[in-house]
Amino acid sequence: MAVRAGEESPALFLYTAGMRNPKRLILPLVLAALVTTMIVVMKSPPPEKSPSVVPPQAEEKQDPPIPGETVEESSPGQADLPARIEQTRPDYDSILDPLLAAIRSWDKTRIRAALDDLLEAITPEPVPDAENAALLYRKAFAELVPPSDDEKEARKAFFAGNPLTLEQEEHLRRYLEKNAAAIRLTGEGAQRPKCNFGVDWSTGYSTELPHIGKMIQLKSLVLLRSKLGEGEEARRSVEIAALLGDSLASEPTLLSQLVQYHSITDTHDRLQENWSPEGYGPGLADSLQTRDLGRGLQRAYLGEIYSSAMLFVSKFPGETAEGDPGIPDPATNPNWANDLDLLAGLYRDIYDLSKRPYHELKEELSGIEARLERAPEFAEMTRLLAPATAAHFQRRASAEAVTGTQRISIALANHRASRGNYPVSLAELKSIAPDLMKDPFTGQPYRYRREGNGFVLYSVGKDGLDNGGNSKEEDIIFRVGN
Repeated sequence: MAVRAGEESPALFLYTAGMRNPKRLILPLVLAALVTTMIVVMKSPPPEKSPSVVPPQAEEKQDPPIPGETVEESSPGQADLPARIEQTRPDYDSILDPLLAAIRSWDKTRIRAALDDLLEAITPEPVPDAENAALLYRKAFAELVPPSDDEKEARKAFFAGNPLTLEQEEHLRRYLEKNAAAIRLTGEGAQRPKCNFGVDWSTGYSTELPHIGKMIQLKSLVLLRSKLGEGEEARRSVEIAALLGDSLASEPTLLSQLVQYHSITDTHDRLQENWSPEGYGPGLADSLQTRDLGRGLQRAYLGEIYSSAMLFVSKFPGETAEGDPGIPDPATNPNWANDLDLLAGLYRDIYDLSKRPYHELKEELSGIEARLERAPEFAEMTRLLAPATAAHFQRRASAEAVTGTQRISIALANHRASRGNYPVSLAELKSIAPDLMKDPFTGQPYRYRREGNGFVLYSVGKDGLDNGGNSKEEDIIFRVGN
């Protein structure tokens, strides 16, 4: 997806590090006749395919209507977390198989119809203005005031985790004052239940996503305010920062999902430092209850399938028909057919893996990488577009572990409020289903112990080793009290 450069473009580029190739660069690379050869990894040998003949071009279809997707939200007053998350969703699986069949037939009409169906399924549902956080976030974008040079240096020190001097703190407070209107609007937007920026996803990888860089700026502002503020102001700010990433959850692109993961993990420490479950609004608890990172990743991979296929059915250099966005003719370049077949099959397998927890997938993810490594020379597009799958799944697992520990911590606080102390073990919590108590990195329950007047709750993290909840570098920890 294309992203307009802005003040935060270097930071935004870092978010794309989880992609084998940043998608905002892909279209120019493709249209430059694929001059870039990317280093990638893949696993089983690709299927052989005979070139097909493309039928005469069919008339272009109109854009499909925006689909509906209903998500049942918990009531704001709910005291405990639900035993399970209920949602009504599009049947993604029923759309993928017809698309793959259409690709392998190289029937223009079938491919277009299948892509239209896929676009309809992945496009977020429209949101009424009164419920749409995006309208307030856009107003906040317009109020953003860039930092001065001194404020930039102070902000850099803050996000690097360096101790701040009194002078740097003063610079940062001035920066926050200049952006008070943007921060206020961001807080108002975070209270709205849904978010849709009205992006036209039909253009695939050429879609522009200028709102993502701005959302990163807003999150940085409210995180900074949570550090320099006190009491209610600090708690409120870190809650807003934690909610901002979820505003991108329904967007069908890997970039949006990666930004959401980063927002979740980036606010984890600040949430603990300002831990006060009774002081947070219902938005945070509701978000933790309904957050479904697996479904978000599935939608993103479907978006990648759509965008990839659109590159094959769009006009490329060498085609002469004015305005004819046809499929390159396999009779003159048969490798296009083989390449797209290989890429679509790869994405189908990755999509299937995205339904499963991370701890089950290590061998399969290595297999995806090995397939890429052994991809034939003709698979230029597959090597260019294939995602860094293992990195995506690992980042999702980290965000799931953060979500899980926060969700359980609220349940632990409720237990203490009703019974006077924290439970001896997580088994005493009846408000959370057993499946939601499992560490995504192991499939076993999260580690937990009472400690002093609080507790330590943690995931073993990506190395899979139990460090006793004492290594912030390896474990994902939620610690309350002394």
